[in-house]
Amino acid sequence: MALNIIASTDTVAIDQLGLEIIEEKRKQNELSPLGDRARHVATAARLGLGTNDPARMDIKEIDITGSASPMRGVGRTLDRRTVGRILFVS
Repeated sequence: MALNIIASTDTVAIDQLGLEIIEEKRKQNELSPLGDRARHVATAARLGLGTNDPARMDIKEIDITGSASPMRGVGRTLDRRTVGRILFVS
């Protein structure tokens, strides 16, 4: 199972993208959506702490599933078997 790495200075945007990934995985596994249980993202955006609007995010995606060389992570090697894509959000 490939993982995603999301990087941004906007922590609300990170949470929003993470929530979208989680909801897709829940759907694939026939689980109910999180719905109101994840209202912290909308609340943080409403308070002006960041954005949860994908239209206001500049998302750059790097797919490394076909990459032959490993990436060095903190304390361990991340390679194409571990990390499927990296998302940079601004």
